[in-house]
Amino acid sequence: MLIILRSAIYVFRKWFTHLFFIILAFILLTGFQSTTEAQRKFESFRAANKASLERYKLCVQEISNNPAYKSVYSRGLFDLKPTLAQLADNAKPTAKDIKIIIAIHNDRAKCRTQTIEDVMQFNPKMVPIFVESCHAEDILMAKLIQLKITWGECLQGRLALVDEFARKMRDEANRLGQEFKKNHEIELAQRQAAEAEQARMQAVSAEEARRQAVIAAEAQRQAAMAAAAQRHADLNAAFDSIAEWGKQMQSYANQQRMNRPLMTNCQRFGDSINCTTY
Repeated sequence: MLIILRSAIYVFRKWFTHLFFIILAFILLTGFQSTTEAQRKFESFRAANKASLERYKLCVQEISNNPAYKSVYSRGLFDLKPTLAQLADNAKPTAKDIKIIIAIHNDRAKCRTQTIEDVMQFNPKMVPIFVESCHAEDILMAKLIQLKITWGECLQGRLALVDEFARKMRDEANRLGQEFKKNHEIELAQRQAAEAEQARMQAVSAEEARRQAVIAAEAQRQAAMAAAAQRHADLNAAFDSIAEWGKQMQSYANQQRMNRPLMTNCQRFGDSINCTTY
């Protein structure tokens, strides 16, 4: 566990970089259409991962600064890139080395627990990979303190464990990247469908508004025509009333002329007489 946790943080950093470029490439291909929930989750994932890495680095740094552990650290047990001489070291731990290895293991237990708890928060599917690798490392360290293997053999076994851990993490990165990508595509498709439906409803509303405007305009035209017709009818009625009143007045005048007494006025001029009747 001592080796794997340190190696895990290195591999995890490389794994996250690999995942980051998977997501970045996808976002570039989508043309930054808009922020989706998948992208927001990825940013949250990235921030949580960064915070976890920083906590782990502080935790193990404090332990590595203990001068009492210097002899074991000098063996390259926690180096990610041991030298060839360290890999070929045929020596085995002394009794003092074994006590230090156990002490370091106990001190780093809190780092292990902290890291697993952090990973559980932002990607629980990674936890079994960590736990499995830690168990394999524990077995390797047990062989070292039992003097069944040398320092060099322990470092070689550590490299094999790191390679296996890195492979599993790359697989998880690809899986997680595809999951983010799929969710991003689904959300974009849903958003585009919603936008298309909104545009369709707006078009329907615009067409309905246009139709209602045409109906209103036609109603206004019909009302104007009806009003004009009514005014025309009213004028005709007025004209008819005036004409009728004129006829009545004419008839009355004629009747008056017929009923009034006739008067004849005659004037004589010499041998002629000129008479006028009215």
